[in-house]
Amino acid sequence: MNNALLPPLFQAPELKPLVESVDFDEWQTVVGSSLGEHRSTLRTPGKEHAATNLLDALREWEQRSAPWRGEKRERITTVRRRSYVADARQWMRHHLHEPCEVLQVAAAVEVSPRTLQYAFLQELGHTPMAELRRLRLRHLRQLLQDPDHRTVSIAELMAQTGLLASGSTAADYRRYCGESPRETRQQTGPGYQNR
Repeated sequence: MNNALLPPLFQAPELKPLVESVDFDEWQTVVGSSLGEHRSTLRTPGKEHAATNLLDALREWEQRSAPWRGEKRERITTVRRRSYVADARQWMRHHLHEPCEVLQVAAAVEVSPRTLQYAFLQELGHTPMAELRRLRLRHLRQLLQDPDHRTVSIAELMAQTGLLASGSTAADYRRYCGESPRETRQQTGPGYQNR
């Protein structure tokens, strides 16, 4: 067991029993099926957003704590696939405001578009472009909740995140976050005037 592979949080001796007792596959199945099968019941504002973030955190925790829990090493193809997805997501985060296609993302990660598509479908269950849209919507939500951006119009914030200011973007935002961009903005506190 190589503790150097784990972040400091996982190296704490008091967490070892907890990490060893968690059945990550079961949690991912429960959260994933809740997202997939009950998407129509996730109407509470932010519920789908929170569930997606929880699933992301569980996946990351599982990957980082596997060596500590004494699990076998993964096959090299699985490691590479996860690396492609992680590298692509990192690149996407740094280029949210730019228009891009799968070809650009694949070139940045130095894999073929087909390999990248396959890696995303296997690891996340959706395409790289769907992930880019999700990252942009998440960033838009952060900007809308930031009091420093209260005076910037929603359309300008959408443009800053690489999204088109359109009804379909607002509909996607509502589907992902459970509320409209304007409703999120209104929750930032007093002093905001609708634009």
